[in-house]
Amino acid sequence: MKVAVIGAGGFVGSKVAEILCDMPEISALSLVDRVLPDTVNLPKAQNFLGDFADSSLREQALSGADAVICLASILGGAAEQNYALARRVNVDATLDLIEHLRDTAPATRFVFASTVAAYAKPLPDPVTDDTPLGPTMVYGAQK
Repeated sequence: MKVAVIGAGGFVGSKVAEILCDMPEISALSLVDRVLPDTVNLPKAQNFLGDFADSSLREQALSGADAVICLASILGGAAEQNYALARRVNVDATLDLIEHLRDTAPATRFVFASTVAAYAKPLPDPVTDDTPLGPTMVYGAQK
């Protein structure tokens, strides 16, 4: 199985890549991010440096992928400070990615990471599928 991790250079993305690399059923990884730390040098992985909004990068990185895990985002305060960038990454590029998969590889499993910031406060314990949405920041609204 080949898995692509979009946002593999981030805290969560790099940990997900390490875990996937240790799984025997995973034969190949495509790691995509604008910056990948030196620690993301895994034996099953091919690194793709660049913007996942770039259609040619996306085409190369996702070729043959059985699953795509999308972890790329502009978070919290950064999203508040630069709405245009946050929208481009969190909404537009993510939608382009979903449409790319729909058009070129509809059987590919797509995993999208959201955030508790999408829910209204106070948060119930536990948060469930029925928890009302009510984001208070740009990041939560875009997710």
